[in-house]
Order: sequence, then C-alpha cells, then structure tokens
Amino acid sequence: MAAQTKRFYRPELDVLRFFAFFCVFAHHTLNVKSAGGRFGGVTTALEVSLSFAVSLFFMLSAFLITTLLEMELQRNGHIHVQAFYVRRITRIWPLYYIFLLVNLGISIYLVSWRISNSFVAAWVLMVGNWYMIVQHSILTPMTVLWSVNIEEQFYLFCPWIVAIFRRKGLIAFAMVTIAISMATLFWMGHRHIVDDNSLRFNTLVELQYFAVGTIVAMLVRRRDLTVSPFVRAALFSLGLCCWVGGTYFFDSRCQTAHLSWWSPASEYALVNLGCLAFFFSFYGLTLGKAMRPFIYLGKISYGLYLYHILFAVMVRGMFSGHDGVAYKLIRTSLSLGLTIVTASASYAWLEKPFLRLKERFTFVQSRAA
Repeated sequence: MAAQTKRFYRPELDVLRFFAFFCVFAHHTLNVKSAGGRFGGVTTALEVSLSFAVSLFFMLSAFLITTLLEMELQRNGHIHVQAFYVRRITRIWPLYYIFLLVNLGISIYLVSWRISNSFVAAWVLMVGNWYMIVQHSILTPMTVLWSVNIEEQFYLFCPWIVAIFRRKGLIAFAMVTIAISMATLFWMGHRHIVDDNSLRFNTLVELQYFAVGTIVAMLVRRRDLTVSPFVRAALFSLGLCCWVGGTYFFDSRCQTAHLSWWSPASEYALVNLGCLAFFFSFYGLTLGKAMRPFIYLGKISYGLYLYHILFAVMVRGMFSGHDGVAYKLIRTSLSLGLTIVTASASYAWLEKPFLRLKERFTFVQSRAA
C-alpha cells in the first residue's frame, strides 16, 4: 500500500529514548528519598525529577510523529489518516494489551494487586490516566500505562491538525496548546491542586510537551545541527539543572519546595526547558560503534518502559527486609537485567511481526523493524 521512499531515521534519538527510560527506571528503583545530610534535599529532588523523563518521551514522540506526517504531506499532497491510525495501532496495541492481560492474570493470585472492573475498563479504553486522577490510592504495575493513554489521546487528533494547519498554522496551534496547559497549571495552583497525581496524569498539562515537540519539528525541519561537544555537555547539564531545580523549589513531593499558586506552572516550564536542552544535546550527535547497544536499547524502549515496573516490584518483594547498599545494587541490577531480557524477547517475538505489518501502511519509512 505504501510508497517506498528514503527513510527518516536518527539513531541518536534512540539513544535519547534509552536515556529517558533509564531515568524512569532509576526513579522507580533507586529509592534515595530518605537520604539526609547537607545535600539530602538535592538528592531527593534529583530522584523525584527523573520521573519527568516521561515528558521527554512525549516531546520526542511528537517531534518524530509530526516530522513524518509533514514529510508525508509534502510528498503525497495529503495525509492518509486511516493509515496513520493503523500504524499507531500496530505499534502500540499488541504490547499494551498483552501487558494488561499479564497484570490481570497476576492479580488473580495476588490480593494486593486486585482491582475493580471500572479500573480495568479505564485501561482497556485508554483513559486510565483520568481514572488515576479521581482514584488517587490505586497503585499497581499496571498504572505505568498512564503515559501510553496520554500518547494515544494525542494520536487521536494529531494527523488532522497537521493536515489542517500545515507548518505555520501548526506552530501557532502548538503555542495555543502550551498556553492552555499553562493556564490549567495556574488554575490548579490557585485551587491548591498540587499533588503529583492531579498534575502528572492530566492530559491538558502534559499536552504542552507534545506541543513543544511539534514546534521543534517544524523549526528544525530535518536539518542537521552542528554542535560542539562542549555545547552538548552544557545543554545536558542545563537539562538536568532545570529538572532538579524545578523539583527542588516547586514540587510538592520535596520538603524544600515553596508552594504558591504559580508553583506548578513554574515547575513545568522548567521541565519543558530541560526537555528541550536534553533533546538538543543529543540531536545531530555522531555515534560510533560503541553506541550500538544503546541504539538497540532505545529501539526496544517501549517494552523496557512497560516491563521495568513489573520486575522492580517483584524483585523488591524478593529482597524485602534487606536495605543495605549491596542488596540495593543487586536488586537494581537484577531488575534491569530481567527487564532488558524480557523486552528483547518481546520485541523479537511479539512486536516485530506487527512492525512489519505497520510498514505496509507507511508512506515515509523511519526505523526498520
């Protein structure tokens, strides 16, 4: 069905994907919030801030999707919306629903994982993020799917927006979206709604990262950026400082935060700036052979992201009562190893067949399956 054209693939962005995953993994497994001493507040802010790597995923996803759709529009004169939905379904749904079934199977045997029918329905319909805002206390490995739900909600209207607004209109639309997200954050701050659930799982809040990714796609327009290693290191450091600083001063999860009505908007603005800095610290990076393992890990990052929380919970249960440094190192290494092995098998045996099917509906080829 799809015309064969030159591939658009930037392997350095797969490395960035793995970096984002590793941040989320560290956030869920390191557990250093109890660190005290002079730098205890900074250490806590660092761990908490790593959760914003999910927002980096959102920005990267929007950049790639918007770029590919804009290329399809240029080459074909229109966007085949139905083919877009088929591509997203074949990429996201197989692993998503298998992971859902695995969690449901485990919940039959583990009382602590038991969930209601309405909870299951929310995830099946991919509105689980909104369910989590209402039901704050429900925490199972299945809740990691909240970010996939937000991505799917973005995909619902993404091809129509690119087709209707084109390049300049798309930038304007993205800026309006950012304004709506920031207005939402100001309103939530004014109403003292500053808990992590209400902010992180809110589609209106997270859409700003998709909007920024869209703007970057339209401004960069597939050009290579020549940036010195020093500048890249400075951008990477800036990204980390923005994430940690925003969390340290404005996040309700940190005791060092000074909360006000403008705190949520300030934190998320800094996170946005940090995501941009991380993106450009990687974009256009020349990779050697030593980076091939990280490119591969970025390729399987969807599976890594879903499976890691499952193994983190299981391994933590195996080592319950052992909190020494050696046990934490073993626990973390085992969780990561099991996650990589499972994600690799999942990619080879579950995802690849659907990715090959996806290529039949692809007009602008990207990474090969």
